[in-house]
Amino acid sequence: IADSAKSQTPLPDLLEEARSVANVIGEFEFASFCEKELNGYDEEDDLPDYRDIEKKVQSWYDGPLEPNAKRYMTTMSKSYEIRDPMKVVCDILKEQKNYERFFEIPNDPWKGLYKNKEIIKLISFQRIEFFVRQKINDWKNQMLKKGKLALDGSNPKTEINNFNINAPVNNSNIVD
Repeated sequence: IADSAKSQTPLPDLLEEARSVANVIGEFEFASFCEKELNGYDEEDDLPDYRDIEKKVQSWYDGPLEPNAKRYMTTMSKSYEIRDPMKVVCDILKEQKNYERFFEIPNDPWKGLYKNKEIIKLISFQRIEFFVRQKINDWKNQMLKKGKLALDGSNPKTEINNFNINAPVNNSNIVD
């Protein structure tokens, strides 16, 4: 509960803690949200709005020029979905700079004569982190209001029914 309010708590750790707590108290929809943020979103998953960001694509001619010719660059902005796991987002945030990646166009007849680069501003990744932390804190506050979590160190009553283990018991500390 306290970790969710601390910005220095690594977000993947916070998501894992929140996922575990959500499963224990039966909040499976929120646990699913945490799992998607931890593991990334599949193509068929609905993506939260905050993960739809702007990506700039730049292209320019990098081959030999006629004397006194100028180089021109085209820049195009497009919507881009960040489906990567939160660890990837956090690793980019650690760099504290815009994400830039050069790429080649497949089957480009002028291969080597043009350069292509995609750029995603750092603020886009910071925005993703902000909204995920906010969602965790909002969920925590709801659970406190519902009495499913407590701030005073006491454990609210949690019922666990039909506890099953569907795994081999050999070499474990489980007797039966």
